Amino acid sequence: MGLQEYREQIDRLDKQLVELFKQRMDIVEKVADYKLEHQMEIFHPEREEQLLQKVCRQAGEPFEHEIRLWFTVLMDISKNLQHKRISAYVKRQAEGPREEMPVHVGFYKQADREDTPVRTLLKDALKHPAEMKENPVVACAGVKGAFGSQACDRLFTEKQSVFVENFEDVFQAVESGQAHYGVIPIENSTAGSVLSVYDLMQKYRFYIMKDCKIDVVHDLLGKKGCSLKDIRCVYSHEQGLLQCSEFLGRHPSIQQNSFSNTAAAAKFVADSEDVTIAAISSHECAALYGLDVLEAGIQNSNENCTRFLLISKDLQIPAGSNKIGLALVLPHEAGSLYKLLTRFSVNGINLTKLESRPLARKDFQFKFYLEFEADLRDRNTFELICSLYREYTDFEFLGSFLSE
Repeated sequence: MGLQEYREQIDRLDKQLVELFKQRMDIVEKVADYKLEHQMEIFHPEREEQLLQKVCRQAGEPFEHEIRLWFTVLMDISKNLQHKRISAYVKRQAEGPREEMPVHVGFYKQADREDTPVRTLLKDALKHPAEMKENPVVACAGVKGAFGSQACDRLFTEKQSVFVENFEDVFQAVESGQAHYGVIPIENSTAGSVLSVYDLMQKYRFYIMKDCKIDVVHDLLGKKGCSLKDIRCVYSHEQGLLQCSEFLGRHPSIQQNSFSNTAAAAKFVADSEDVTIAAISSHECAALYGLDVLEAGIQNSNENCTRFLLISKDLQIPAGSNKIGLALVLPHEAGSLYKLLTRFSVNGINLTKLESRPLARKDFQFKFYLEFEADLRDRNTFELICSLYREYTDFEFLGSFLSE
């Protein structure tokens, strides 16, 4: 038998599979109606696991793994269809005359009565759209001239800036009420995620309101009258050192020293009497602290930028919010991450960020941080988040925010 004949056989089987898939989805919608009438949850993990074990036995070797993966995706598609059916009815009920339903209670009232912490939190926040405070107090790490300070200027036309020593101090200022908002870096286009911030996110409770991107150009700054050949030590934040690794690699005799902030490093050099030290910082800091630019634009990439988050203590959802942040812990088992990602795929949601950080005092267990493009006011998105809360441990809603 030739290749073309094999392909024709596959085409015939695919046609049958499509028809069977359509039949299965028709039944899934009937199941959704039944669950509605009897106030049943859409997600039944015990039932899913029983089905997966059954199809694995039916498939037998060597296709047990493949059939489990296939049916896992199929069940995620089925759950998503049920949520869409429910959401469509809720929308019709809200926008027009109430429909006659073959049920004893209002559609999906069971879910609305659950009052799980995340459902209550989101419903309350959506009822009260956020309004940015006038002339707010905003905390950022470093001193004047820091890239975080530039992010503050981008986010607010009028504000009172509070400069603190490090990123943890920003979280503490927001948590204590010392500041209305905080600005923290989350990732750089060259050096990647700011892992120390992700570790702090496990420690503090906060919500994201906005993000913004700041172009980052690093200069080597030294004392007046100095030159590059005089420099023996350089100071900067660890991200600044990483973003200028190629330049530093070309000058191996220069000792690298991590500092709390790029602008603070510039101020430290300016305040020192040592003419052999320099800072990796911004051109703005050269003017602010009376330093010379010994070498301009030493970052690895000319397209270098850092994304900053604006955080608040209370959940506030700005108008036009177009991204959502979540954190959760996955089961420590094969395929758990794939299954989570499938939930977003079947909902047509674009996942823009995925980061994992180890959990303290737990061997090889991780918390996953996700950002994705979605509107919380969309019923499907709302129900997806609520279902993830029920299905995963240590779930945190990090905000519905406005992204540049």
